[in-house]
Amino acid sequence: GVVVERRQRPTNMVFFSVAGGAQDASRFHAALKARGVLVIPRDPTRFRAVTHYGITSADIERAARAAAEAARQELGAN
Repeated sequence: GVVVERRQRPTNMVFFSVAGGAQDASRFHAALKARGVLVIPRDPTRFRAVTHYGITSADIERAARAAAEAARQELGAN
């Protein structure tokens, strides 16, 4: 599955890890990219997603849906 890290302060960044190892993380990363969601690898299983000026709530919802689809497809997550 995907584990989102909680932050103490509000930020425009989301850090998350993919359980299951580097191979699962690589497949998930590729599935996100194929859906138009770009994230930055921090290490083989940890990633950072960043919003920028002009990103709307609808954009974030679309990215979240894409991540859920990618997780179901590549990681068998519900």
